[in-house]
Amino acid sequence: DRGELLDIYQLKMDKAPSMAEIRLRLTENELSANGRTGSVAWLIEGINIENSQDALRLSIRQLPQDPTASQRTAIEERRQKLMARIIKFHEAAEVMTNGMELKGGEGAPLDNPELCLEEADTSNMEDPEEEDILDFDSNIDSPAEVTKIWMPSWAASGHIMDDVVLALGQEELELRKGQANDCLEKLRQALGDRSVVFREENTLQQIGPSPGH
Repeated sequence: DRGELLDIYQLKMDKAPSMAEIRLRLTENELSANGRTGSVAWLIEGINIENSQDALRLSIRQLPQDPTASQRTAIEERRQKLMARIIKFHEAAEVMTNGMELKGGEGAPLDNPELCLEEADTSNMEDPEEEDILDFDSNIDSPAEVTKIWMPSWAASGHIMDDVVLALGQEELELRKGQANDCLEKLRQALGDRSVVFREENTLQQIGPSPGH
């Protein structure tokens, strides 16, 4: 039955390192790796901001066609708080990269149009060119949920990059692995829970209704 098919997700296996575990390892080694501290916490904040942007876009899409004033106010307050975090993050980016001009590369992520705000016009958005210098000041005019967040993985490819950016990129890569591991673990647990539900349902069907029903 389907419950037995899902039992594969209950297997005991070595767990991949979580983001928390990778963060701890990187934090313990960051001073010797890049000569400064705080880069891991800064990268984590960038990832958390991206997650907050996803959550805000989802909340906006779930609004009714004619939202109430209270619903619109709640969204605006979340936008303002998120934008304040983004501005602070980019201010820290200039410190983390020794004030270098931050350029977007081919790997810069683009928002999924299906998740973007209807009122946020993305029809004229162009793919970032390798030589494009990201103008963070202009982002202030964009809704927080679609504002570009500079991460080391955005760095333009094919160019000689600062050693600091390379080190930050390696740290981000490790944290992204932890992020993916966490997502896969949640998926495995959810599928495992479903196997329990299927098994219980099948057992009840085999037993049949209790006497008197």
